[in-house]
Amino acid sequence: MTRNAPDTPLFAAIKYDNGKTLLQETGVPVDVDGAVSTHHQEAQDDKQSLVNCKKLQGFQEDADDSSPPVFKHTKKSHASWTIGSLGMLLLVAFIPVIRGGPLHPPKELQEDTTDAADWIELLPQDVVSHLDTQVDPCDDLYAFSCGSWLKQAEIPDDQSSVNTSSATADAASVSVLSPALEQIEAVTSKSELFQLAGKLSIVGPNFFTGLGVSADAREATAYALYASQTGLSLPDPQYYLDHKMFKSISDAFHAYVVELFSLVGLESHKAASQASSVISFEQTLAPLFVPKEELQDPVATYNRMTVAQAAEKYPLLVAQFMDGKGMLENLVARNASVIVQTPSFFERVGDLVTGDSVTLDTLKAVLTYQYINAHASALSEPFVQASFSFFAQTLGGQKKRAPRWKVCVQRVVDYFPDLAGKYFALHRFDKASERLADQLVMHVQASFEKDLEHWGGWWANPLGRVLLTSWAT
Repeated sequence: MTRNAPDTPLFAAIKYDNGKTLLQETGVPVDVDGAVSTHHQEAQDDKQSLVNCKKLQGFQEDADDSSPPVFKHTKKSHASWTIGSLGMLLLVAFIPVIRGGPLHPPKELQEDTTDAADWIELLPQDVVSHLDTQVDPCDDLYAFSCGSWLKQAEIPDDQSSVNTSSATADAASVSVLSPALEQIEAVTSKSELFQLAGKLSIVGPNFFTGLGVSADAREATAYALYASQTGLSLPDPQYYLDHKMFKSISDAFHAYVVELFSLVGLESHKAASQASSVISFEQTLAPLFVPKEELQDPVATYNRMTVAQAAEKYPLLVAQFMDGKGMLENLVARNASVIVQTPSFFERVGDLVTGDSVTLDTLKAVLTYQYINAHASALSEPFVQASFSFFAQTLGGQKKRAPRWKVCVQRVVDYFPDLAGKYFALHRFDKASERLADQLVMHVQASFEKDLEHWGGWWANPLGRVLLTSWAT
C-alpha cells in the first residue's frame, strides 16, 4: 500500500476552480470550509450522499495500485510515518462529513416563510422603535437594529456619550418614584399626609419624626424605642441659622432641589416654585431644633412615656406617623413605651404644621422633595450626579465620585455592619491568622503579667493573686 494513501483521497476528491471548491465528478459547489453554496431538495441530497460515498471508496481502492500524483518521496523518515498516520486519522474524521452529503438548513427553517413585517410585529415595542426597517439587515445589521435610535438620540452637553441603557435607567428611576409621588399628590388633609409619610418612611425619609431602637440608657439589658428630631436637608441647623454660611450655599441648594423636581417631570417654573417653598420651610424649621449641645444631656433627652401618651400629645408627628408605619395599634395594645429625646421639638413643630402659616401644599412639596432626595444617590445617573454635586462636592469638598461597586459595598456595611463583618472575617481570617492573633494576645498578656509581678506590693497579697489569676484566664 502506498504510504501517502491517507492524503490521496483528499487531494483527488477536492479541487479548486475560480475560488470555489468542487467535489470531483459530483458538480456540487462548496466553499473552502465545506459549506454548501447551492440548495438541493432532500431527495437529491440523499442520492448525492451515496455518490460521494462510492467515489470516496473508489479513491481508497485506487490508492493501493498507484503512486500519489502530487507528493513523491524517495525516503521516509520516522517523522514522515508519523505525519502519514496523522493524515489517516484526518481521513477517518472527514469520511462522516463527506458521506453526509451536502449540508442544508434544518427542515423547520426551510419551511419558515414568515414575512419580515410579520416577525417584526412579534418583537417588543421598545425594540421595534430602535429598528430602521429601510435598511436591509443582510447589508448592515447594526444600522437595521439601531438605526432609528441613532437618528433620534441626542448627547447632552455635559456628557460624552449616551446609550439605550441610560435611557432605560432614567425611565425606570422615575417609574420607581412615581407611585409614591402620586400618592402624595392625591392627599387631601394634613393628617392623611402624616399617615402617608409614616408609610413611606419604611423605605424613605422620616419626615419630622425619627424613630429608632437602641439600648435603654437607664437599663442596659433592655432595648427601647426612641423618638428624635429630623427633617432638614443640610447637616446641621447651624447651616440655616448662620446667615453668612447659608448665603454661601443657598444658590447651589436651590439649584439642587429644582433639579430633583425637574427630573421627575415638573416644568421649570413649577420646579423652581416648589424648591423655594421647600427651602423656606426648612429655614423656618431649623430654629425649632434642639441644639446639639443640649442633646448631650442624658437627663434632658430621656423622657419616657407610653406610646398612647405620646400619640395623644403629638397627634400628627407621633399618632398619624406611627399609624402609617403600621405600628401604633400594636404598641398601644402592649402598653409599650417610647423615649422622646426632643419633646420641645415635637411640641413646636406640631404647632407649626397644624397652624395656618404652613399650607398642605407646602407640606406635600416638602415630603415629595424628601422622598426623591432620600433615593437620589441610588437612582440613575442624573439623580446620582445631582446628589453628589451638592452634598459631596459643595458641602463635603469631595472631588471625585466613588465607583458604584464601592457605594454598594458601603451600603451593605452601613445597613448590616455585624453580618458583613462576620462574613468578611470568615472569608479573610483563616485558621493560620487566628493562631497568630491568639499568640499575639498571649504575648501581650505574658508581658503585662511580668510587669505587674515586678511591682510587688498589692499584687503579692492573696486578693491580688486571685485577681491576677482571673485576669490571665
